[in-house]
Amino acid sequence: MWAEVEQTDGTYKNTDLPEPAGCFFCDTCGDCLRCQPHDEEVYCRTGGRWVVYLNDPLNPQFKG
Repeated sequence: MWAEVEQTDGTYKNTDLPEPAGCFFCDTCGDCLRCQPHDEEVYCRTGGRWVVYLNDPLNPQFKG
């Protein structure tokens, strides 16, 4: 699934990441991307924007 992955310079790079187990959330509306429909025309204006921030272990650049 495509995610906007935060880089160390503060930019974001679209990256194809495997979906995590369990819930993961839309950065626009806050609802679970797995449990809720994200039809851009009907439900969420971005169609489900998954953002992976630097402090998230799913970010390949995470230093925990």
